[in-house]
Amino acid sequence: MIWRDFYQAILWHFPQVGNGKAFKPAYDHIEWRRDEGEFEKWCKGQTGYPIVDAGMRELNATGFMHNRVRMIVASFLTKHLLLDWRLGEAYFAEKLLDFDLAANNGAGNGRPAAVVMQHLISGSSILTSKPKNLIHNWNI
Repeated sequence: MIWRDFYQAILWHFPQVGNGKAFKPAYDHIEWRRDEGEFEKWCKGQTGYPIVDAGMRELNATGFMHNRVRMIVASFLTKHLLLDWRLGEAYFAEKLLDFDLAANNGAGNGRPAAVVMQHLISGSSILTSKPKNLIHNWNI
């Protein structure tokens, strides 16, 4: 609950974050890659990274995704594919049944998941039973 309230306060005091602007103005000048094919693979859950693909397939099939997986797929979009976070935000807004602009804009940008993604990308065994079940259930 505290995170939801925190992100509501951020949105209230810094309304630009709800209008497609970065929290820090300098970040509005990042030159993101433009690759529609990579974005489409991310949306469909066809990136080749099991936890990312499982999360996106779950989202597409059910309209839900665990909050930690949201951070992982968002981080993957921005830090691995180097695609604009606004693409992911718009896709989440369209697909998530429980979309919340403040929470998804704050937590959904992938920053807290950076360490997890480094382990996943490097091949470290970070997966516990729940993510393994997620991968098993949604990687058809």
